[in-house]
Amino acid sequence: MVQTGYLGEFEDATVKDILDMNFGLSGYSLDWISTDLNGEKVIGFCCHLEGESLDSEGSTEILFQVCPNHTFKIVGYAVGGNEDFELTEIAADLNTYYMNWYVKNKIGQDAEEDEIMAGMQDLIHNQLDKISGSAVLYGASKDYSGDRKNLSIDIDGTEPLNMSVTELINLYSDNMLDIYTARENDVDGIEANEQPAYQDIDYDTVYGDILLDVIASYGEYSQCALYDMDGDGILELITSFGESDADWVNDFYTVENGAVTMLGEYSGAVSLYGADDGKGIVAVYGHMGYQIVERITKLGSSILVDEMMQGEVENDEYYSNEYPISLMYIHEVL
Repeated sequence: MVQTGYLGEFEDATVKDILDMNFGLSGYSLDWISTDLNGEKVIGFCCHLEGESLDSEGSTEILFQVCPNHTFKIVGYAVGGNEDFELTEIAADLNTYYMNWYVKNKIGQDAEEDEIMAGMQDLIHNQLDKISGSAVLYGASKDYSGDRKNLSIDIDGTEPLNMSVTELINLYSDNMLDIYTARENDVDGIEANEQPAYQDIDYDTVYGDILLDVIASYGEYSQCALYDMDGDGILELITSFGESDADWVNDFYTVENGAVTMLGEYSGAVSLYGADDGKGIVAVYGHMGYQIVERITKLGSSILVDEMMQGEVENDEYYSNEYPISLMYIHEVL
């Protein structure tokens, strides 16, 4: 069922079609196994160099748990023996595998540049923009009669990611799909760290109650800033507060459909910068010649934190760039 089934809402290629196309390279072995994992039936796809083990360099493993009503979901993913992947990273990879299959089989590897451009624009606008980026983590048989948009809810109660396939692939690929939408719209797109035109939102009103709550709880040293984290024209609110460096917290909020949504919190007394490439915020903790630098990205209705670097620095030369985010005391802006 898994091999002949469909991933998410991609109903023009089976799981086997997609994986065979991406991993069926000369010198590699592709195997399918069936086993039990914690009492659940699991189907495994394994790709590895001929004569090498499953945890060797270049190997890939994907585990599918068989679920009721002819459905399944991804429960394991490893590359070169490394299993340390966020679900969003796995979904981005799987969506990219489908996109690769589409390019080869629907557009054609030998297509002219204008044909590739037109084919990719069609794929993006008619499929990738309309499907949740996490839908690909679930699947069902060809003859599944339910709504494939709700597979994650029906299988394990998980809400689909509030981010399209296009947005998710762009997040992990340095905006590789922008070239197609930018060409179509005859624009160059937003340059790195260039803030777009802001949407007409009364931020004093929508964020006012949050600021009042923070200053009431943490007093005059609590701080705040506005910054567009993902270039969509909506300014996110950052509140920064605590009683000491040890318990200092930075909360992130955005506006969705006119209402405030909390994206998440980031702990630590840190300096904040707009990312050089315009994607997210860089948080820098520096103390006694040692620094931890992490990127905070808006991912749908949450934040994603990725480490950029950490280690000793000389002469207190901690990370900085040309885009510092200035925090202001809340009592000065109310």
